[in-house]
Amino acid sequence: MKLTFQQSGGFAGLSRGCELDTDQMDHEEAARLQRLIETSGLLGATDAPPRAPFPDAHAYQFTITDAGHTRHVILTDSDLTDELMPLIDALRSRSKPMRIT
Repeated sequence: MKLTFQQSGGFAGLSRGCELDTDQMDHEEAARLQRLIETSGLLGATDAPPRAPFPDAHAYQFTITDAGHTRHVILTDSDLTDELMPLIDALRSRSKPMRIT
């Protein structure tokens, strides 16, 4: 499974993210990432509907490719759930500055 994560916006308007491939990760780390994705509800999520922007909001972009299928989801701060936060926290810890795509 491949996962691309980008977080953009916020007070400084920066973009950070990471690209992960479970085939390139240690087995335990890959299994943990897969569990976080499965329990997050992300695979059943749909893109956030357009909303009026609010100051300092973040947007979160996820692209997951697994078994030849690609899923792309964009969420905002107001879409984040308690189930999604452990995944967001894990991805933030691996994130570096990146260009918005």
